[in-house]
Amino acid sequence: MNPGQLRASSWRCVAISRASASMKSAAASRANYRAAHRFACPGSTPREAMSVEEQRLGPFLLKERLGAGGMGVVYRATHVESRRPFAVKVLSAKAAGNKRIVARFARELEILKALKHPNIVRCFGGGRQGSDIYLVMELVGGGSLAGLIRRRGRIPWDAAIDYALQVCDGLAYAHEWGIVHRDLKSANLLLTKDGQVKIADFGIARVQYGKKLTAAKHTVGTMAYIAPEQIKGDPPISHRTDLYTLGCVMFEMLTGRLPFVADSMAQLIYQHMEDAPPHVATIALDCPIWLDALVNQLLEKDPLKRPHDATALARALREAKEKSVSGAGVAQAATGGPSALRVGQERGEAKQARELLGKKKKRKKKKVPVYERVWFLAACLLLVVAVGAWSVWPLNERQLFERAEVLMATNDGLKWRPKTGISRRC
Repeated sequence: MNPGQLRASSWRCVAISRASASMKSAAASRANYRAAHRFACPGSTPREAMSVEEQRLGPFLLKERLGAGGMGVVYRATHVESRRPFAVKVLSAKAAGNKRIVARFARELEILKALKHPNIVRCFGGGRQGSDIYLVMELVGGGSLAGLIRRRGRIPWDAAIDYALQVCDGLAYAHEWGIVHRDLKSANLLLTKDGQVKIADFGIARVQYGKKLTAAKHTVGTMAYIAPEQIKGDPPISHRTDLYTLGCVMFEMLTGRLPFVADSMAQLIYQHMEDAPPHVATIALDCPIWLDALVNQLLEKDPLKRPHDATALARALREAKEKSVSGAGVAQAATGGPSALRVGQERGEAKQARELLGKKKKRKKKKVPVYERVWFLAACLLLVVAVGAWSVWPLNERQLFERAEVLMATNDGLKWRPKTGISRRC
């Protein structure tokens, strides 16, 4: 074996020995990690592998699954000691390995513990058992608004206004705390059995002027309800972002479908950014024109063209309901009442009326001779009346005595002849 072959054989031996040592080290590390995990988390078992009898998490006994999302699963649970029912949200095993999702989960716990409002789901705290991270919320037993829409097809406009008013109250409270939900949708609006609305799932909520949990220009939110500024990142996300998503929810309640429907995600994003939404009244014929206009205002691309805040929106909703009590649906078009189908026609008639009024105003601006103007004729009439009244006004006692003295001082009988009347012309 020559020296070159010897050196090559030596390098191969060194490389093989290093690779073997590395593999042994990695295997040992994995074994040590598993041992450490078993030591740190004794008895921890993946949630998916647990049987019905093993569904125990901290002081709670988990029962049926109520729903699932991208971050975790929500269970109906019972507190073992008090036997009170709760909703327990458990972070999924896959999500628990993502630091960003864990941070969002912690943020949701932090936000919900601070928010105490009748229209926001109450959070009682959270905990960790082994690899399971969970938070405990009040149990809302009436399902979600999305489920109600699926069952009914669509919701009557007066009931939709009542639901939207409750959402406005909850949003106004959250916005006062500087919290923007960013993922408002019908599935996140839970209903109690008596019809009270509660806003849930603040997992991707953003605290304004606080620490960001998403990278710049990163789109967060459900695409079917997402606001244009969430897609573009400009202008910045604000409380008006939640008003856009609420507009999508209101459209869904009133029509049974979303304002934008597409075959692909790219088309859906384009529609939210560029396309004008259809009018609610073209789908739901009983929708009052004032409510139809308000939903369209909520779906404006420019946030500044939307209502100022949730409080202003609630006020506008109440006004629309008051105006609509007497009936303002499209079905009234046949009776001549105001309706959404007559909006275009009424706008055209109003434009013609403005044009006619403008022509009349132009005619009034033409120069008219002074003697034909109303004020001049009125002044002349007043002068004639004044002169006539003065000429027939009777003499007073002093003037009559002076006239008598003149007559008595003369012997001319003609001057003593009686006259038909005495006036200033005598």
